[in-house]
Amino acid sequence: MDDEEYNQLIYNRDCLVNERENISATGNAEYVEYLDFMIDRATANIDGYLPYKPAGDQPELSGFQGLNISYQILNNEVVQVFTVFDNDKTKVAKEIERLKKDLSNDDYKIIKCYEASLIGLDMPYNVVDLHQARQAVRDEINQLENLITLNT
Repeated sequence: MDDEEYNQLIYNRDCLVNERENISATGNAEYVEYLDFMIDRATANIDGYLPYKPAGDQPELSGFQGLNISYQILNNEVVQVFTVFDNDKTKVAKEIERLKKDLSNDDYKIIKCYEASLIGLDMPYNVVDLHQARQAVRDEINQLENLITLNT
């Protein structure tokens, strides 16, 4: 192995180290563990180290899509692979929490209507419309909770 090849291997190992430092903050333990393995392998046996090939730009995600990052050995290189998947539990859970907060933010309208009905006053809000809107949000929450349950 000449100096240029050796320097390239060192550079590739350093890229793994940098990626590990950047990724460790996200909490993806499986990915960090894999990077640790690759770094140990590169450090312990530089001759057996395979060059690393990043996948490039991460794909854009929409809705509740998530991203899995994995690695394969192809053509004597460790190749990073992005896989997009639907119904990321974290994103779905955040949307459920947002919808529940929206419901709780409108609770005062229900209370005002209930108070008005108890003392015989006109309703300050259209109760039928209010109920239908709130039920639509509850139905959406139930659908999202089913997505999480189905993916468990």
